[in-house]
Amino acid sequence: ISMTSVGEKLVMNNTPLADITFKPKEKGTSPLSIQFKEGGTDDSNMAAEAVGDILGAVENAVIHVGTEATVTEGKKFIIPRSDLTLEVTNITIPKQPCNDCLTTADILATTGSKNETMSFALGGIEGKMYEVVKAFSYGFQINDITENSVTLVYYPEKPE
Repeated sequence: ISMTSVGEKLVMNNTPLADITFKPKEKGTSPLSIQFKEGGTDDSNMAAEAVGDILGAVENAVIHVGTEATVTEGKKFIIPRSDLTLEVTNITIPKQPCNDCLTTADILATTGSKNETMSFALGGIEGKMYEVVKAFSYGFQINDITENSVTLVYYPEKPE
């Protein structure tokens, strides 16, 4: 990205700048390292016209490749080869188009007599924020939220 054209002041706070799609060869977990040296010009960085180098830090990532599933309101989804069920309990979508508003979803994870509510959000300037939520030895990451369903990827924390 070389420059954005924004007519008003752009505030970026935990806002993704890019959405990178990887084509996995197999399921599992892999670290992703980002080259960064504060003040450097030959690495990952950001600059402002008037100020110059403005990026103060970067965070490396861990990529999790799992199984995609769509969980629909009113229907329980059972994770295969487990007693873990997922159920959408709440979806909130902003009423008007908004570049930095959040679409949220809550999913109730149940195993045996134990319950845990997982909360997810998509939003921000790019329209996406991916956070891994963990429950009952699984990791969950949201891919999409619609009016009545949530598409997510799940993976066991310890590979099967």
